[in-house]
Amino acid sequence: MPTESAFVILTGGTSKRMGQDKAGLMFGADSLLAFQYQQIPAESPVVIVGPQADFPATYLTENPAGGGPAAGLAAAMNHITSDSFAVIAVDSPFGLPWLSQQTLEHGIQAVIPRDSEQRPHYLCALYNTVAFKQAIASLGNVAHASMRDLISHFTQIQYVDSPATELLTTAEVLLDINTPADLVKAHNIRNRIWSQ
Repeated sequence: MPTESAFVILTGGTSKRMGQDKAGLMFGADSLLAFQYQQIPAESPVVIVGPQADFPATYLTENPAGGGPAAGLAAAMNHITSDSFAVIAVDSPFGLPWLSQQTLEHGIQAVIPRDSEQRPHYLCALYNTVAFKQAIASLGNVAHASMRDLISHFTQIQYVDSPATELLTTAEVLLDINTPADLVKAHNIRNRIWSQ
């Protein structure tokens, strides 16, 4: 990924199954948000859609509050000046190692991974900024709109089936922490790779 690409971390949203705010979950010696933030190259601009934290970044909230990831990303577009940007949900702790290796080839508007069941993961993806803004304009009202509806306005998408890295399997790259059991699984993966 070009170093000039910005990163957007989505930390908002409720978590009924987890029972608490995911961004503040302890993950190793620090929070889950800190773990994500520390994986981003130091020179890259960072936008965090969610509550203020102790990291240098642009902070904002979606409009309306609770309007969902499409609304959050629409708000972030006012602060993205790079040609492309990467999106990562805070509860996908192992997406960034794979995502940071991706580039947008000429004419491609998005690089989106798909899991073994062919489900796209829109919140672990690389987007062309102009194309994303055009998709928002085409969609119109982004409040509570699905990412699927938003992405339907893209015309040139590169889907990557079964993304993996040298150290992470597809299931690990695309792991979402939705339950306490998922958190235990994520801790085990982190201890295996980041504690070496």
